[in-house]
Amino acid sequence: MALPSSGTSSTTLCNHCERNVPASNFDLHHAHCIRNLERCTVCGDMIPKSRAKEHYQDTHAPVACSKCGDSIERELLLIHERDKCLQRIVVCGYCDFPLPAVELNTHLEICGNRTELCHPCGKYVRLCEKLAHDLQFHEENSEASGVSSRLFLHGFSHSVLIDFCFESWLHGKYLSSLNQRFPHQYLLLVSFVF
Repeated sequence: MALPSSGTSSTTLCNHCERNVPASNFDLHHAHCIRNLERCTVCGDMIPKSRAKEHYQDTHAPVACSKCGDSIERELLLIHERDKCLQRIVVCGYCDFPLPAVELNTHLEICGNRTELCHPCGKYVRLCEKLAHDLQFHEENSEASGVSSRLFLHGFSHSVLIDFCFESWLHGKYLSSLNQRFPHQYLLLVSFVF
């Protein structure tokens, strides 16, 4: 029924709710706890027995995502819609065009292969190679170009970057330069977007 707490002798561990309860109130607490509370089988929280169905409906019942139609636990729906739903709207880091996440890789292959004039050296550079170009040829100007380069990193999946643009230099000498120039939160964003 009750186990003496290892911390102090003035509290006792309730084996129903697994809380330390003052020893002087334990009998009253234990009777109330067993009669009125139950452990949620999904999340393990102690909830009033009278609200068990309501708790399940409000927290754990599957609901359909309004964007993709997938069935998601209610408490995970916001995370799904914000980070994982393939129909969520994302913005291309090259052209700021909003599109569904499921179409981003195809769009990036086309958009990243467009070229723009590099003003410091006068060469045309593919957008997907802009960061590597700046690090390789314009390191002295990296503080000025660092802000725009960070914008290119933000919003792309790591696999997209490796797949069609950065494979040759990411594994080479520029990886250490990239790590020194950009805060780790930008590199983490690259790894966890998709």
